[in-house]
Amino acid sequence: MDHYGLPPMVMFPSSHYKFKTSGEEYKFTLPKRGIYKDLDEDYYKGHALENEEFILFNDETNTFNPVVITSVLLGLNKYPKLKIGEVFAPLRFELKNTEIIMTGTVITLVG
Repeated sequence: MDHYGLPPMVMFPSSHYKFKTSGEEYKFTLPKRGIYKDLDEDYYKGHALENEEFILFNDETNTFNPVVITSVLLGLNKYPKLKIGEVFAPLRFELKNTEIIMTGTVITLVG
């Protein structure tokens, strides 16, 4: 099945990679759940997800849904500003009452 857009969090094939880190950590505060248009009404206006609910973390089932992270970051205008060859690597997820704090760094593969 073909898809267009940004993929969710991905994993590389199991191997040893040479990479460098930016040396900085970035924190993003994300809601555990909500309606897409409530993130940014203009961004999601007319979009198929406009009135859809997202659930990044479901407290009732204790379930984390990482596929939602990309669309939530875009809707909040918090998607990392990456150059070609850079990727954002999540390091930690802190669960708060109604939010998740995602901490990560930018890495670049070098060989």
